[in-house]
Amino acid sequence: MKIYILGKSRGLGYDLGELFKADGHQVIGIDRSTGIDIKIDYQNFLQDIEPDSLVIINAYADGSQISVLEQLINRKNKVVVMGSIAARYQDSSMLEYSKNKKDLEDYFMHQAIETKKSDLLILNLTGKSYLNSKLIYNSINFWLLNTDIIAFSYRTK
Repeated sequence: MKIYILGKSRGLGYDLGELFKADGHQVIGIDRSTGIDIKIDYQNFLQDIEPDSLVIINAYADGSQISVLEQLINRKNKVVVMGSIAARYQDSSMLEYSKNKKDLEDYFMHQAIETKKSDLLILNLTGKSYLNSKLIYNSINFWLLNTDIIAFSYRTK
């Protein structure tokens, strides 16, 4: 399977890419390290995403994730959105981030539940749970076999 990861250059996106590659998938990274600014260039790279592929929206780009999701929503792709518990439990030091993640989650849930778009998954992460890339990788693989699931939430103690 072709897997596109928006925000693959480091951290969770990088780790997920390596795990998918180890399983024999073709992974394409889309981020500033490859010369693509998601906020500016999303119209250009979206046309290159092949149908029936998996797209993981991992990059935080000041609300641009919604624009990317809007473009992918009616295509034949499976889409995973990396959300955040900060969407519901705002941290005063991250108000803009929390608002952007809430807007993203609200748009996602509207598409998944109210308009019944399938092949969408949101992973809401908190604390250091984003450091457990193997758990997140396994969750995505589980979802690929059970696409009636629309959300997972992870927290740390």
